Amino acid sequence: MDEPTMAYTIHTLGNVPSFEDWLLNTAAQEWQQRGRQGPWGKTADQYIRQKTILEYNPYPPEKDLSSRDVVPPSIKRVYRHTELEELYRWGINGAKKDNHRLLFVIHEDQTVLLLHHFNKTYNGAIRRRDIIPAEESYQDYCDR
Repeated sequence: MDEPTMAYTIHTLGNVPSFEDWLLNTAAQEWQQRGRQGPWGKTADQYIRQKTILEYNPYPPEKDLSSRDVVPPSIKRVYRHTELEELYRWGINGAKKDNHRLLFVIHEDQTVLLLHHFNKTYNGAIRRRDIIPAEESYQDYCDR
């Protein structure tokens, strides 16, 4: 019998708590105005589902996915413009409502630290200006 997988602890730092509050409030307002779920509600649902998945596997998925039922988070390792070893980018496609990116690190192989949120307004590698706030949040966390 397989042993149950231990979940990672997830902490939201930097500007991620304000992004989460904004996303959930916007989805709630949308529901009140429309009387049903709209694009912001779908984005919030996707965020919550994928955040739960990150608790169990915060690493980029293998190419061959055994289950196609649940769309895993779009995770990529960030190699350029940083010296952090375990820096990752989590992409959330907001369909009609922005393409969100969160930068996170895996700290001591047991904690996922969500460090920085920004909207993707460009193609290609993440720019240095988006990595600096994540590095600063991580440094503050390590200095505690």
